[in-house]
Order: sequence, then C-alpha cells, then structure tokens
Amino acid sequence: MRIAHHTFMQILKKPFLLLLLLFLPAAAIYGLSEFTGNVEEDLSVPVAIVDQDRTDFSKTFINRLEKQERIKLSQTTEADAKDLLLREETDTVFIIKEGFKQSIRDGEREGIIEMRTSPLSVASGVVREIAASEVIRFTSSAKAANRVEKIARKYEGNFSAIEGIWQEAYQYADQQWEPKPLMTIRYVPAEKEKSAEMESDSGSGLLESPARIWTIAALLLCMFTCDWIPKEKDVLYKRIQTTPAGLNAYIVQSFIAYLALNVIQAAVSWWMIGRLESGTSITLLIPMVIFMMLGLSVSFFLASISPHTGNYYTASTVWIFTVSLLGGSVVPAGEILPQLKNLQEWLPQAPVLNWDLYSGSIWLKLVLTSALSSILIFISMSRLRSTR
Repeated sequence: MRIAHHTFMQILKKPFLLLLLLFLPAAAIYGLSEFTGNVEEDLSVPVAIVDQDRTDFSKTFINRLEKQERIKLSQTTEADAKDLLLREETDTVFIIKEGFKQSIRDGEREGIIEMRTSPLSVASGVVREIAASEVIRFTSSAKAANRVEKIARKYEGNFSAIEGIWQEAYQYADQQWEPKPLMTIRYVPAEKEKSAEMESDSGSGLLESPARIWTIAALLLCMFTCDWIPKEKDVLYKRIQTTPAGLNAYIVQSFIAYLALNVIQAAVSWWMIGRLESGTSITLLIPMVIFMMLGLSVSFFLASISPHTGNYYTASTVWIFTVSLLGGSVVPAGEILPQLKNLQEWLPQAPVLNWDLYSGSIWLKLVLTSALSSILIFISMSRLRSTR
C-alpha cells in the first residue's frame, strides 16, 4: 500500500485540499440549514381578521390562528380590512360571520367564514386550508357533543346533570386534537412560493433536509476528487511505467486512499446531521459510505472516458444535476411529478434519504449500488489501460 501512503502524503502537503475534502459537505449542511431556517422564520403571511360574532368560539378561532407559525394575524374592522387589501398590505382577509358559534353547534360549516384575497395573493391556498382545518376541529367536536347530548336525553333517567353534558362532551372531543392535531398542514417551500396539502405527517421541502444537502455536496466533492486523472493523463502513464506496481495498483490504491478520506468526511457530515436532526442513527453512515463509493466510481468512470478536463467537468456537472434533480435532493420532484416517485426509489441517494436499518429493499439497493460501483471501477481501469 505504498502508493496509497504516497497519495495521503501528497494530500497532506496541500492543507486547503485536505480541509476541502473533510469539511466541505459538513460546512454546506450547516450553512444551508441555517440559511433556509432563517428564511423560513422570516416568511409569514399577513392576514387580517374581522370578528362579527364576538363569542368564545370566534375568539378561540382567532387565538388558534395567531399560534400558526406561517401567519401574521391582525384584527381589524371590515372597512379597514378592505383598505388593507386595496393597498396590498395584507394577503388575505377572514370575516367571521355573525352566528358563527350557533352554526357550528348546528353542525354547519359552510358560509360561516368569508374569505377575501388580494389579486396578487400567493398564499391564499395555505391560509384557506389552515382556516378549514380549524373549522373542521370545531365542527367535528360539536357533532360529537351533539351525538352525546342526543343519547343522554334518550336515557335521561341515567344522568343527574344533563344540562352540562354538551359542554363536557365538546371539551373532551376537542382535547383529542392535542398535543398532535388530527389534521395538520404541510408547508412545502418551492421557488420562494408556499403550497400546502392536508396530511398527517410533516415532510421535507427544498433543501430542508441536511441529508439532501449532503448528497449534493458529496457528489461535487467526488467530481473534484477525481479531476487529477484527466489533468495528469499525459504525464501519468510515463511516471507509472517506472513503478513496479504498475497502472492497476496505482489507480486502485489511489482510489482507496481518496475513498478513505471520504469515509472520514462522511463521518464528519453525519456528526453535523446528528446535531441538526436529533435521533439520527449512527447506522446512517452505512448508506452514506456506499453513496460516496458510487459517487467516486462514477466520477472515476467519467474521468477515464474524458479526453480533456473540460469534457470531464461538463459530463460530471450533467450527472450531478440530473441525479440530484430526479432523486429529490434539490426539489421534491416526486411530489411535482408523481411519475418520478418509483424512479426516485432506485436512485443512489434513496437509501440515505429514507434510511431504515431493517428494510430488506434498502439493503438490496445498497448491494446493487456496491455492485455497480465495482463494475464502473473495472470498466474505468480497462479504459485507462486501453488509452496508454
């Protein structure tokens, strides 16, 4: 392993390159996570609300909207709300109609809140669904209470205080939405716009997942790690001819040396991911290392078939952009085009983004990824030998 040792020593003589190899992905994860986090904190939809009912139900509705992270709520009158819309100082106006509480008690949910939006509104869908989910909470609890009260009146003789049964049943039903709501809103940032859909679980949007950021940074690092092959092709073979190990040993051991450095880099990145996402399992290192091996293998292959450095960078950029876009590292492509969901499951970053230690299908994908890496290395070495 004298060649691998020599490669390590050459890298150690370039401290900037060493720092780049070990810490670039971790720095990218931290920097982009901080940036997206700050942007999301600053993004809030201005909403004006007019309370014409002025009951405990309407006040509760307003309080719940105020707790929504993506809404900046202000109470006003109907005339002022109209002016705010005309001046485009608010995105949406909610008018809680008189009789809001009684309508909910009667199980009605249509026409109890009027919504007005600006012609330039970009988040009306989001706030509409937020309001709808809160109305559903009210009406579902009221329906449950009505049902209990109806049964109680049917068996009135078994209840000592039937008058308070509705309120007691309503409060119990309403408590079932805490601490985790029965219906939530998932915000998916995309090109600075917000969309929403009703789901039970939250998901990841544009570069919100540290693992997504890492897959892109790791592939970029692989590209720069293997650019020495097209750069040194003219002088590489002459130098190797003087070594007893020969071309095969030189390439393999250099590849192993760079892979070892990238394993360390993956460990540093895993540590950073763990700091940003609590509960990250150390076993996540398994798909991360295999992903790095494939990334190096592809870059190695592209370097072996590229006659010039410019061709290598162009081919590598196309590869990284394509696999990152289709694999969901840049945007949730599978949500935009459902036809891509099946393809995403077989792209190399899938085990990293959806790691499950006990999933047989993920282990199958890792085995196939390792086999593909070996094939690419073999083809690359054959290609390099043929161009000697």
